[in-house]
Amino acid sequence: MKLTYTGVPEEFPPRQQAKLDARLNRISKMLEHGREREVRVVVRQQRHLQVVELTLNAFDHALVGQGADRDLATAMVEAADKLERQVQNMRARWRTTKRHKEAPKREPVVEAAAADIAPVKLNGTAKKAAARAAAAAPKVVRVARRRTRKPMTPEEAVLEIGSGENFLVFQDADSERMSVLVRRSDGHFDLVEGE
Repeated sequence: MKLTYTGVPEEFPPRQQAKLDARLNRISKMLEHGREREVRVVVRQQRHLQVVELTLNAFDHALVGQGADRDLATAMVEAADKLERQVQNMRARWRTTKRHKEAPKREPVVEAAAADIAPVKLNGTAKKAAARAAAAAPKVVRVARRRTRKPMTPEEAVLEIGSGENFLVFQDADSERMSVLVRRSDGHFDLVEGE
């Protein structure tokens, strides 16, 4: 590991420097084996505090650990602890994320005209099987729009909807917007008005 010191006072003890070097070598080994890293060590004094800032570039990220204390050794340990936590968090994120995401599989869209959709009567076991199949693979059914229909009121749409149909898409005569009339399970209707 290559260390660059800035602002280090002359009375900087060699034992503290050796401890810092060992700690930074351990952090470097956590990042990547066998690759030379550069760490900038900046020491400055603010009023009565010694401020130590360690900057390490790894995987295109600048990791910065800063410590401040009256004692220079305590400030260095605090800065090294913060830098080590950042390295551990970065390694954990890097391990847990997938490098190659698979594209989600899309179901084919089934297009049909409104006249092609007809209700089918099923017995009890067939209904359960159909319900399981529908829950397993939902499909989108696109209904062809009919341009030949005239605009109608919701009351006319209720009369127009067939006994076997569950919905009707129509153009509202008052607002000239597309609306959907949906038959509920209790026999009543819901009106969904377009914007």
